[in-house]
Amino acid sequence: MGSCAPSRGPFQGKVAIVTGGSRGIGAAVVRSLAARGADVCFNYTSESSITKSETLVADIQAEYGTRVVCVRADLGQPDAGDKIVEAARRSLTPPEGGRFQIDIVVNNAGVCPADLLPDITIKSFHDSYAINVLGPILVMQAALPYLPHDRSGRVINISSISATIGTLGHTVYGGTKAALDAMTRTWSRELAERATVNALNVGPVLTDMQPVPYVAEKVALMNTMTPLGPIRDTDTDEMKAVAKSFNGRVAYDYEIGDAVALHCMPEARWTTGMIIGVNGGFDFIRSATKRKDLGLLVSRLNGLEALVAEQRALMINYDVPGHSASTDPLQPFLPSTTGILQDPEGDQDQPQHVPQNQSEDGLPNDTIAQLDQIGFAVSRPSEASPDWAYLNFAADDYSFETDQMDFPAPSISTDEESSPSTMIVAPSPEDVSSEEGEDPDSALTQELSTRMGRLQMAEDGNLRYYGATSNMHLLRNGLQSLFKPFTQSVRANGQDALVRAGLAWACHPAYEQHLTDVFFTWHAPLLNEVDQEVYLREKQRYEAGINTPFFSPTLQDAIYCVATTYATWTPPTIKGDPAQFFARRTKVLLDIEMDCPAMATVQAILVISSYEASSGRDSRGWMYSGQAVQMVTDLGLHLNLEMETDDDEAKDELVRLRRAIFWSVYSVDTLWSSYIGRPSLMHKLESNVPLPEIKLNQMHGLGCFSANQNAAITYVPRYMAELTMKIGKITDTLYTGKRICAEEARVFVDSMSQELVEWKQCLPQLLQVDTSSIMIAGSTSDEYAPAAVLQLLMLYYQAVILLHRPFLGESRGFNADGMSPPSSSSTDISGTLPGNAPFARRLSQSLPLPVGHRSSHAFNCTTSATQICKLTILFRQLFTLRHAHAETTHILVTAGLIHAYNCCIFSGSKCQEAQKLLLICIQALSDMGQMFVSANRGLEVLLSLKRKWQNKDSVSRVRK
Repeated sequence: MGSCAPSRGPFQGKVAIVTGGSRGIGAAVVRSLAARGADVCFNYTSESSITKSETLVADIQAEYGTRVVCVRADLGQPDAGDKIVEAARRSLTPPEGGRFQIDIVVNNAGVCPADLLPDITIKSFHDSYAINVLGPILVMQAALPYLPHDRSGRVINISSISATIGTLGHTVYGGTKAALDAMTRTWSRELAERATVNALNVGPVLTDMQPVPYVAEKVALMNTMTPLGPIRDTDTDEMKAVAKSFNGRVAYDYEIGDAVALHCMPEARWTTGMIIGVNGGFDFIRSATKRKDLGLLVSRLNGLEALVAEQRALMINYDVPGHSASTDPLQPFLPSTTGILQDPEGDQDQPQHVPQNQSEDGLPNDTIAQLDQIGFAVSRPSEASPDWAYLNFAADDYSFETDQMDFPAPSISTDEESSPSTMIVAPSPEDVSSEEGEDPDSALTQELSTRMGRLQMAEDGNLRYYGATSNMHLLRNGLQSLFKPFTQSVRANGQDALVRAGLAWACHPAYEQHLTDVFFTWHAPLLNEVDQEVYLREKQRYEAGINTPFFSPTLQDAIYCVATTYATWTPPTIKGDPAQFFARRTKVLLDIEMDCPAMATVQAILVISSYEASSGRDSRGWMYSGQAVQMVTDLGLHLNLEMETDDDEAKDELVRLRRAIFWSVYSVDTLWSSYIGRPSLMHKLESNVPLPEIKLNQMHGLGCFSANQNAAITYVPRYMAELTMKIGKITDTLYTGKRICAEEARVFVDSMSQELVEWKQCLPQLLQVDTSSIMIAGSTSDEYAPAAVLQLLMLYYQAVILLHRPFLGESRGFNADGMSPPSSSSTDISGTLPGNAPFARRLSQSLPLPVGHRSSHAFNCTTSATQICKLTILFRQLFTLRHAHAETTHILVTAGLIHAYNCCIFSGSKCQEAQKLLLICIQALSDMGQMFVSANRGLEVLLSLKRKWQNKDSVSRVRK
C-alpha cells in the first residue's frame, strides 16, 4: 500500500529522530525517511509496542538497508529526550568516526483524549500537556547540541486541525497542538541558524486510532467541503468503508509520511515558522475568517503611515534605487490613501461597494506588493524596525506595541579633562534632530562622526558595549530588530549538559552553606571578586525564577570549587576530588554562559582562574584571566557610565557593583601578570573608572570577625586597587623587556618608592599591623588582623621587592637584563628626591636603612622579605596556613628567593639569619602544598635554586 519506493538519494548519511514511531503516522514517517536514505532512531512507550517496533526495524533494514534503532522512552518522563538522543548517538554515529549530527527531528508522539468539557480530568490534562507539549521541548533540548550550524537541519512538528478549527471533544488535545504551533513559530526564530522549523496541520488519518463517534460525526459534516474528500476508485476497500461514515476519504498514513519527507528536503530551505496544511483542504474554516483578517490588516496599513512619516527625516539622504534624491524616498513604497477599505462595521453579510482599484477581498490590488516594499523600506534606515515588519500577516495575532522596543541606553563619560563624575552623554538621534536654524546635514554629520561608543541592547537581550568603529553605536534602540542568533542559557540548557557530562549531583544544603561560608571568609575578602550580600540576595531571586546578571549556577559552582580547599568535610555523594568535580561543572556551564555573558560570568571566570593557578595550570588560568578582561569591554565595565534609571538607589548599587567588578578584574589580571611574568592586558586599557567604594557595615563569611575586623575587611578592595595599580607600573616599566637608561630607572624607582611609602602611611589604622613584636624564633604576638589584611600587607612588601630586585647587582658589578649599564651617579640611589629629602630617610619611615649599607636595593629586598616572613608567622598563629589565599604562594616564593640569595652571598650570622628566614618560607609552602599544587612547585623552585646558587663558584661570599 505504501508509496515509498526505495531511494538512496536525498537523506543518505543523515540522521533522523522520530518520536512515537512504532505505529500510525510515526511508523509511516520512519519508513518514508528511511526509504530516502536516512538513518532513523524512534521511540515507543509501552510493552505492547515492542513487537511492532522490532518488526518495523527489521522490515526497514531488509528493504532499504539503512540503520534503524528503536528505544523505549516515555515522552511523559523528564529523561525521555536524553534517552532517545543517547540511543541515536550510540547507534547512529558515523562508522568512520566523524562528528555525530542530528539532521532531522520529527515531533510526532502524542496522546489524543477526546473528552467533552464535563469529562476532563486533571490527570488527563497534565498527561496530555506533559507528552504533547513538554515532550517535544525535552527532545529538542537534548538534540540541540547535535543540530547542524548551517541551516540544513529540519524540525517537523506534527500538529492538528484541532488547534485551528475547534473540534468537538478536543479541549485538551486542541490546546496542546495550539501550543505546539506557537512553539514552532518561536523555534523558527531561535534555531534560525541551525534548522528550519515547521508544523504540519494534519487532519483525519486512516490509522488504528479512530476517533470516537461524536468526533466522527463532526468530521463527517466538515468533510463534505474538503476539496480532496471525494472517494476514488483507486482507494482501498478499507478507505471506501471509512468514507461512508466520514462523508469522504481521510488521509493515508503514508501521505503524511511523504509530506514530512517533502519538507525535510534540501529544497525546503526557505520555508520556516509555517503551519502547513496537510489535510486535503479540510481546514476550510479559515477561509470564512479571511475577510475579517484582511480588514484588520487594512487597519494596520493605515496605522503605518504615521510611522512612515517619522522615517522621512532620517531618510533624506537615503538612496532608493531608481528614484532621484529630490523625490520623497518613501513615496514609491506607500499604498494609495484613496479608496482603502476601512475595517467594515455592522453586519458582515451586507454587500459592499468594491472600488475599481480594489480586489474582492477589500484591499487595493497592489497592497500586498506595496506592503512587502514598505517592510523593506522601513527596515533599512530606521534605527529599530518593529518586530511586526518581519512577521507573517497570516498569523492569528499580529498586534504590536512600539514602546516595547525602547530600551534604556546608558551614556558614557569620555571627557579626559573632566572629573570622573562629569558625564558627557552621547547624542541620540532625538538629540541631533534639527533645531531652529540648524542645518540637518550638520546634525547627521555630527552623529556619524562621533568617536564615542555606547552600551547597546544586543541580540541576546543584554547590554553590550559597542565602540564607534563598530557602527552599532548608532542604533539608539539596540540590535533587536536585526537578527536573533541562536544562544543557549544555563537555566534552560545547563542541567541537561551536566547530566550528559556525568556531573549531576543531588544538592546538599548543609554542604553548600558550608562552602559558601568558607569562601566568603577566606578567599573573597582579598580580591573582592564576589560581594557576599549581593550574591546571596540575587541567588534567592534566581531560584525564584527571576533572571539576574549577578548570579548564575556557573558562579555558584566556581565558588564551591575554590571553597572546597578550605572545607572541613565532604559529603559521600561526591566521589573523588570535590574541587575537580565543581571545576568541571563550572567549565560545562561556562561554555553555555559564554553565549550571553553577564556580570556573574566575569565573576565566575575570576574565581575559577584562581583555582587553575592554585592547581598549577598556568596557561588555562591565564586564558581565563584574559577572557575576564575581554568581558570588561564587552559589558562596558571600563567606562564610567551614567545609568538612565528612575530608581536612584538601584542606580547607585549598579554603578557600585560594576565598579567593584572592574577593579577585581584589574587586580586579578595584574597579579596574574606578576605571577607568570607576562604583559598585563588591563594596563593597556584606557579607563576612567573611579576606585571602588568602601562599603561599611558589611558582614563577611562565617561571621567570626568583630565589628572592627569586618570594617578592616571592607577597606581592603580599595587599597588593593591602589596597590595593584602600582604593581602594574612596576612590572610594565621594569619587567616587560623594554630598554630604559639608568637615569630613567633611577627616577622611576625613586618615584615609585615614594608612592609605596605613602600608600603604606595612608592605610587606615584598621589596616596597620605592628610586626616589631613578632620574633623569627616563633614567640607569639598579641597582634590581630583579618587574613585579608595580613595578605594585603604581604603583597605590599612583595611590591617593594619587585621594585628593587632588578638593581641588586648595581654595587656588585651586575647589570639587569634589558637595561643600560648604571652610571656612577646611579650605582647607589640613596640620593635625594624632589624637595631635598634624602631618599634613604624617606624610605626609612617604613624600612630603616642602616648607616654604611652598600646598597639600599639589597637592604629593601631583604627587609621586605623579612616582613613577609613575620606576617606569615602571624598568619599561621592566628588562622593556620590552610586558610591562606592562593596568591600567598607567589609572595612566599618571591621572599624565599631573596633569603636563598642571601644564604649564598653572605656568611656567618647573616647567612644563619637568612637560612632561618628561608626555612620559614619552605615550611609555609610545605604546609600550603596540602591545598595548592602551585605551593609544591614554588617549594621546588626555592630548593633547586638554592642548591644551584650554592654550587656556583662564581658567587663570592661577602664577609659579615
